[in-house]
Amino acid sequence: MALSWLNEVRTATTENITLTGIPEIDGVALVAGDRVLVKDQSTPSENGVYVCQGLIRWGRATDFATGTASVTPELTVRVSEGLVNAHTQWFLANQGAINVGTTSLSFVRVAPVANTSTPVWNGSTIATLQGLAGGGSRKGMPYSSTAIMRLAMGVVGVFISRGRLLRLARLSLA
Repeated sequence: MALSWLNEVRTATTENITLTGIPEIDGVALVAGDRVLVKDQSTPSENGVYVCQGLIRWGRATDFATGTASVTPELTVRVSEGLVNAHTQWFLANQGAINVGTTSLSFVRVAPVANTSTPVWNGSTIATLQGLAGGGSRKGMPYSSTAIMRLAMGVVGVFISRGRLLRLARLSLA
């Protein structure tokens, strides 16, 4: 299954939040109408893309609502602002059928990876990748079905099919 893209969000959460009001999230002062990737809820079925509604309870974005065909495994969204999450991309690590509001949703950072738990490229393998949900491990890397990460030393592609690591290679950007 290929990655599919949602409309960009202004910011993304860094902790569990109350889905009402106009808070500051990741250093960004929200205004009504801002799209937010909510990814750190203590109840994971509350994760998803929301629109800040002011004093009333936030609603899910129209492209991330219950029954929306665009909510599929490996759906990807770009975050534009934030002290921690600016210019990052996140994909929905869930596999199988997704029922928004019921299914526990897990978002994983795709790019850029720029923190102390960043995987280390040593020329042939990636030492670790924390937080990527799913199915197993090959060459020391936990995986879902497909992941592409941008590392400080370049772009590394991880190609996985039916639980088998097909290729781990450095890619170049032309």
